[in-house]
Amino acid sequence: MKFLVLLLILASIGIRTLIIYYNVKKEDGETTSNVKIRASSNEILDSIENDTVLRNCLINVHGLDGTSTNKFYSLIRSESIGSSELVSSHLDEGQTLQNVYPDIVYRQNHPDVCALDTEGVKRGRIYYCPDLLERVVNETNKDVLFREWSQYWDLTKPYILQKTSTFDIVLLERLKVVPTFHAILMQHPFRWKPRFKQRVFDQPIIWLDTWVYTLEMLSKNEIKSFAVVNYEMLLLQPRDVLNELGFQIQESCPFTDKIELNKEVITINEKMDDNLFDKCENIEYCRNMMNDLSPLISAFGYGWDKNSYFQPNKLDSNILFSPQKLPSPKLLTELKTVLKKYIKD
Repeated sequence: MKFLVLLLILASIGIRTLIIYYNVKKEDGETTSNVKIRASSNEILDSIENDTVLRNCLINVHGLDGTSTNKFYSLIRSESIGSSELVSSHLDEGQTLQNVYPDIVYRQNHPDVCALDTEGVKRGRIYYCPDLLERVVNETNKDVLFREWSQYWDLTKPYILQKTSTFDIVLLERLKVVPTFHAILMQHPFRWKPRFKQRVFDQPIIWLDTWVYTLEMLSKNEIKSFAVVNYEMLLLQPRDVLNELGFQIQESCPFTDKIELNKEVITINEKMDDNLFDKCENIEYCRNMMNDLSPLISAFGYGWDKNSYFQPNKLDSNILFSPQKLPSPKLLTELKTVLKKYIKD
């Protein structure tokens, strides 16, 4: 009798699997394993519609600089989560693996997409592009984006990881179909390297424009689960930062699967090019902006002294901001005041 019950269970599973695969058409040259992954994405979307238990949590890794964002992503993937049995990821940036919203190269070539001005003063908008929210966010695009990205993930693993060197944080939050955590990287205004050629005196204002918008969205609780991490703190104390970040990710994702930290010592050696400090000092516009920002960026642990541009003793935590630790209204108001001085509406 037990054998007959087992046979019936196995038969039902087999029939269900055949139905799933039948509904997922195999493309020319596509492997069977990829068809299974796409079938799995169909299954997850069906489970969402049926309000059943979800089995994936998406971690979006955001940053302004491609190199540092990739390093942050690599540490989260190999150290914080630490197990190939728990996480699935892809080496390419998520923005290049989908057709739902324009990637940053398209935005650069079509300035009207993000309402960039011709003089390039509002270049920060290319990174967060608020105009996309009304044009892109809808139920169809939510499913399409998840299906497109799912082709590159193994959805049998609970944690799925995506990186993009943009600040499409609000956009991806509104397009989410599974629980989502945003790991956001902050760098000194002169530490990040713009994707496109910029004038040296534009770099701090692009940084400020991007962060004013982002911090305002975080303060308005537009993002449910997130952590803002100083890249410089990550370089100084990677183990401590990743431990705290891993805890916050696990608290935000509805699983009992433990996020394990690699016990090996992590070392990162990196030196910043300090020529930007000297160049900015010699340009009146840039120098004035540095002076205006100086008392404000200290709240992020930053300063304009090229020999001590990051002072971690000014910070009280390894995580700069989180839902439990939002930027103060006073700081945000002061940052917006400086921004309006250099960017006219």
